[in-house]
Amino acid sequence: QEDYPAANLIDGQPETFWHTSWEEHAPNFPHQVTIQLPKPAKLAGITCLPRQDGNRNGWIKEYAVYVSADGRNWGLPIARGAFKRDADLKTVKFEGPVETRYLKFVALSSFDSTSPFASMAELDVILEGNRAR
Repeated sequence: QEDYPAANLIDGQPETFWHTSWEEHAPNFPHQVTIQLPKPAKLAGITCLPRQDGNRNGWIKEYAVYVSADGRNWGLPIARGAFKRDADLKTVKFEGPVETRYLKFVALSSFDSTSPFASMAELDVILEGNRAR
C-alpha cells in the first residue's frame, strides 16, 4: 500500500507500519518483503512487531523466513511457524546462526481468512551474540 511502504519495517518507529494493498483486486497470500543487509552478517534470528495502532487488520499468523547470499537463490526456509494473536514483539530464533546478506520474510496467512492482507510495524535481525538493525 502506497502510504505504508516496506521501508516502515526498518525505520525504528513502531507507530509506522508496512501494509499490503487492500484495494479492489488486492493480491492474496503469500506476501513478502526482502531486506538487503549492508554486508554479510551471522544472524541468530529475527524479531517482528505487529502494527501497534490498535487495529489488527493484516496481523500475520503463519510465516516463513528465507536467507540468501546473493538475493536470487533462497533454498528452503530457515524458519517457519505461526505467531500468537497479540500485539507483543515476536522472536523467531533460527536453529543455529546463519551467515547471509539477504533476508526474505514471507507472510503465509493472517488471522482473518476474509482479509488477504499483511501488516507489520517493525522487522529486525538478531545478530549472533547481539541484536542490531
